[in-house]
Amino acid sequence: MTSEHKRRPASPRGTAAQVFARALAHVKPIAVPPQSAQRVKRELALRIHAQRSAAQLVTVRAQDAGWIALTPLIDILPLTRAGTVYSFLLRMQAGAQLPAHDHPEAEECLVLRGEGIVGDVLLRAGDYQFAPKGTRHGIATTTRGVLLYVRGSCPALDRTNLISAQP
Repeated sequence: MTSEHKRRPASPRGTAAQVFARALAHVKPIAVPPQSAQRVKRELALRIHAQRSAAQLVTVRAQDAGWIALTPLIDILPLTRAGTVYSFLLRMQAGAQLPAHDHPEAEECLVLRGEGIVGDVLLRAGDYQFAPKGTRHGIATTTRGVLLYVRGSCPALDRTNLISAQP
């Protein structure tokens, strides 16, 4: 080896985490488009809830920060998942609207608070509605706001744009 190709002495760089932290300090933050941020948040919430579903007992506190904004007027809190069937809370603010849709799985819905109209049926706190697999129900709306417990398929959680709201 000639003198021009001599090796430099090794410099202590620290652990991989230390090197990464130093490199990260020089990275400028970028603005994340709202749709991308929402997609990441939804994916993280699904992973968290999937881990919860693996346990025998699942407890979700009312103040849980896992609510996902599906639209400006509709939020969803996934509770458990078994294949394509979810248990979730659906919170619709006054003026929110869900389009008419088919049920690829049976769906159970219990009104916990408020009131809403599904098709031409008014549902109030304590009311229960069952939609068998393969059925379709009309547009769901609320003028006062409603909180629902739902057990069934949820294409919105499967990354399909089923749920929308009318401001």
